[in-house]
Amino acid sequence: MNDAITLDELLKLILERLKPATDNEINAIRLSALSGSPTRLVRVLDIEDVVAYTSLSRRVIYELISEGKFPRAKQLTERRVGWEICDLDKWLNSCPQQQPNPAVPQQRQSA
Repeated sequence: MNDAITLDELLKLILERLKPATDNEINAIRLSALSGSPTRLVRVLDIEDVVAYTSLSRRVIYELISEGKFPRAKQLTERRVGWEICDLDKWLNSCPQQQPNPAVPQQRQSA
């Protein structure tokens, strides 16, 4: 499977993220656009950003990791870990789509 994304997709991803793109990321995107070759930028999130990105609590994330059902963080330094956004996106896309719970009343649409 090819992990390359288009320039428009990359720009959209950067704009959607919690932290603004750095000058280095913006320059890399510009160089990629000028050269015509796809550039894969790796964006790494800390646990607080992973919580916001997935809308899961820290507890649930770590439970899923221990069960082997969530991507493991990568060791960045001796005391720092982070998750690559592409790993989180793959995990999110692999989650089954939930059907509405029939026990929960659905809102009626007015005519």
